Formats: sequence, structure tokens, C-alpha cells
Amino acid sequence: MYKFILSFLSLTLLLQVKIHKFFIVMKKTFIFFINFLLMCGVYAQTVDCFDKFDTVQIFKYKFKGLGITQCYLQMSYSNYKIFNPKVLEITRDKKIEKIQLVYTKYPSGTNHAYLNKRRLAELQKIAPEYFKNDSIKWELVEQTACTSTDVYNYFHGFVITYGQIEEIRVHIPGGEGLAKIVYGETAPTDSTVLKVFERNLNWDNMLIVSDFTGSMTCYVSQVLLWYHLKIKDDKIKSFVFFNDGDRTPDSEKVIGATGGIYHTDAENIDSVISVAVTTISNGSGGDGPENDIEAILLGLEKYPSTETIILIADNKADMRDTLLISKITKPIKVILCGVEDQINVQYLNLARQSGGSIHTIEEDLTDLVSLNDGEQIKIGDAIYIIEGGRFKFLKKVTNKVYSM
Repeated sequence: MYKFILSFLSLTLLLQVKIHKFFIVMKKTFIFFINFLLMCGVYAQTVDCFDKFDTVQIFKYKFKGLGITQCYLQMSYSNYKIFNPKVLEITRDKKIEKIQLVYTKYPSGTNHAYLNKRRLAELQKIAPEYFKNDSIKWELVEQTACTSTDVYNYFHGFVITYGQIEEIRVHIPGGEGLAKIVYGETAPTDSTVLKVFERNLNWDNMLIVSDFTGSMTCYVSQVLLWYHLKIKDDKIKSFVFFNDGDRTPDSEKVIGATGGIYHTDAENIDSVISVAVTTISNGSGGDGPENDIEAILLGLEKYPSTETIILIADNKADMRDTLLISKITKPIKVILCGVEDQINVQYLNLARQSGGSIHTIEEDLTDLVSLNDGEQIKIGDAIYIIEGGRFKFLKKVTNKVYSM
């Protein structure tokens, strides 16, 4: 009798376990089935709009305005999974104008419709609002020049082109040309400042000190364009613009008191443009040297809580007030504009003495203070040496080409 009861209890327990497992399997099957039906619904909606897309053929896709008016969602050649979905965060306050699905026509003769529909379904999962917006232009872009050896060198995925949400724009007398660049209506002729900011997205709580003499308008407009695009990030706190003296005769300019310096909080783009226009209207620089250090010191006085000090400087112009560098109490990050062959050593020494860094269109030099006397550093096509704690230009590097 005792054995019978034990056997009965064991059998009952085993049966309960099997029933529990059965319900777990059924639950998973039910969830899978529901997800499958939902996916079919999304896919069906995607199929409906897919047939309405325009199709263009090009040899190879080239980005235009990446980081300014475009972002991309990347996929692999033969897959539909999106590698970088978080990129869409930068479009949340933008007006989406066009979405392109870029793929390769390889192998030749292959029908890519099914794969592309899966790609669209993936996009719809993370951004369903795009598919409800009738103002967005959709386009299939088929790249035709790729071969088996370079198919992975071609871009595959979505390119999203956007503009700013329509806003009230204040008319600024004399600032039309500058405003066109800032509002994205005209492209800047040089992208030094934009590229430096794009490489250093961790910069925060910034004071921008910028040379605003005549030759620097293009570069300062890039600062304002970046500020306008990223205004909601609230990383740029204030601006200081300088023009080296407000048309004071060169013979009357005094080191540390040259003047022509204007400052403003970064409250809204139109007030900042207005101060920028006032700066350039009141003076264009005069002789070569500029009052960079005087402007930095005023900025540190007016905005003592800022942590990241950025100087936008003209590599072709010397600083008239380098004797004042010792008064600077924070590291200076120098964005050098107009660098063609070699860097003006005055700015190298400013960065080194303040514990800061140098930034050009191509590279960031962040460890200058660690160099010792006698050490050399190659920057671009030039070599510099530290002598007496200061940078000196040593020689230019020439790449010789020998013919056979």
C-alpha cells in the first residue's frame, strides 16, 4: 500500500510538470503567432506604399550635407537589420523632407523587392510616423557600378534628408548673407569648424570666442550654423566676437585695451546673429595682428562658469597680445581656420601654455603640454620642435616621388 501511494504521488507530480511545460509552449506559440500577425500587418502596409516610390539609378551614392541636413541608417549588403537606430534622435525636431532607400543592383538581374520591403518594415518599427506623413518624398536609389570585389564598400540603408521646423525669423539689417548660411539656405565655402565640432561631440558648457574680422565671416557662420542645428542640446552658453579695435588706427591700438569686443548669451539665434553683425559692421581688423587674448580674458571675466573655452582663430593672422597668455586661467581649445601648409606657432604656444589643444580641419592635437624640450612633432607637412618651452617651426616635410 505504501509503495502504491508513492507511485501515485510521483505520477501526479510528473503529470503536473508536463502540463506546466505544455502551457509554457502554448504561451510562447501564442505570442509568436500574435507577433507574426502584427508583422504581417506592418509588412502589408509597407507593401502598399512600396509600389508608389520613385526609383533612380546611379553609379554610386554620395552623401550631400551629412550631419547638417542628412543622417543615415546603415544596413549590410544582404540584410535588413538597422545597425544604428539611435541616430533617429537627431531628426525628432526636424521636418523630414525625403527618405531614400539605397541599395546595390548586385548580382545583376536579382530582384531586390522582397529584401527592400523587409528593410522598410524595419524602419516602420522604429519610426512609424514617417509612414503617416504624406509630405515626405520616398525614393529607391539603385547603385549599379558595384562588382563582387567591392560590394561591401557601397552604402546600404536609409538616407534621411531633413530641414528645420518652420520658425519665426527676425530680419537683421546687414546680416542677410550670414543668416542664409545659418538657416541652411547657402552652404559655407569651407567646413573646418563644422568638422571639428562633429569630431568633438562631448564638448559642453561652451564659451565661443571668435575672430570676426573680414576674412573670418565664413568660419563664424559655421559656428552659428552648428549652434542653430544643436540649439536644443544647450551646449553653447555664450559668445564673444572681436574685430580688433572698432576701426581704431593701428598706431593707437594698445595691448590689452584694443577694444572692438562684443559678447552675448546664447539665448536665441537671431540675437546672436545681431551681435555678430554689429561686430563685423564696426570694424574689419585693420593690420594683421588681432586681439585674441584680450577677447579670451573678457570672456572669462563675463562668463566665469563656462568650462570649455573655444577660440576660433585665423591661422594667417598673428596675435598682438601674446604677452597676456599667462593671465589665462583655463585651457583653450583653438580651432584654426585657413591652415594651408603650416600652423602658426603662436597658436601652438597658446594651446600648450594654457593646457589646451589645437584643432584643424583634419586632426585634433590634444597632448601638446606633455612634450619636453628638444622633442619634435609632425603636424600636417611640417615638423615643429620645443625649445625653451615654446614651439618653433623646424622644417617642412617633402614627399619625394621617384620615377623608374
